[in-house]
Amino acid sequence: MQLRTLVAVVRQGSFSGAARDLGYSPSAVSQQIAALERTCKVELFERRAHSVHPTPIARQIAERSNEVLMALDRLRDQIRAISQGWHGSIRVGAFGTASQHLLPTAVRHFVDRYPGSEVMLEEGFPTELLRALVARDLDVALVYSHGPSQRKWMKEIKFVELLSEKMLLVLPEDHPFAGHRHVSLADLRDEKWIASHEGTPGAEGLEELCAAAGMTPNIGFRSNDPDVMERLVREKVGVALIPAMGFVPMPGVTTVELADSNAMRIVYAAYLPDDASPLIEALVDALREVSSSLVGDGALTPWPHPQDPEG
Repeated sequence: MQLRTLVAVVRQGSFSGAARDLGYSPSAVSQQIAALERTCKVELFERRAHSVHPTPIARQIAERSNEVLMALDRLRDQIRAISQGWHGSIRVGAFGTASQHLLPTAVRHFVDRYPGSEVMLEEGFPTELLRALVARDLDVALVYSHGPSQRKWMKEIKFVELLSEKMLLVLPEDHPFAGHRHVSLADLRDEKWIASHEGTPGAEGLEELCAAAGMTPNIGFRSNDPDVMERLVREKVGVALIPAMGFVPMPGVTTVELADSNAMRIVYAAYLPDDASPLIEALVDALREVSSSLVGDGALTPWPHPQDPEG
């Protein structure tokens, strides 16, 4: 406070001018300068009848104090932002295709609005991300499910529905079903399948869809990389179900919609409501905006979806 008063007196050339600047009384300004002089053991101003004249030491102190005071002002603003929940780090986990299609634009929107915040990103499968969320190693997790039986959600987590995406049947371009508008899974009982690794939501989703169609998929190859799955299809070693966000058109493959209405992957933003801060809610809002912008090509559909999760 005394340094700020010193700077004001040097700038205004009088105690009364500094008092108007700071909203103090001239007497309070005089007392602060006197206290600073006692602390420094040096005279800072030559007192004159209607003004004061700063000594060379006072000018040096005032010049160096400007930088210190600006730093203190920035620190004060940061403390206020932290106390109100608008500043700090936010840790976000996501599965692969969400990291590619949802997070980059959402993060840009978020940091444009809250430039003092830091975003840290991690990738993983939904089960890994949810465990990290409960352990408070993440603040927000982007997860998905393929159907009601996979929604073994933890009750303490809040799930915000973002969008649902079709599971596309990916075939070699010369496959007998290529060019069909719809194909039923029951028609594919003799096909060899390319699936994600055993125990993953994608693999379990394929098994559940096939079971509903009265068949068991003959899985010959496994990969968690949609690009690898497509390339295997192109080599005509099998067919695959790939979510819309994970499919990138390439020569030699084509897609057909499944007639099975449950062939969808639903994407959620998850967080712990007890830990919810304005930053978390702002990031979830940004994810909602980006999800809405992805809707329009028919492969992605906005929420609400008929099957809401428990949460």
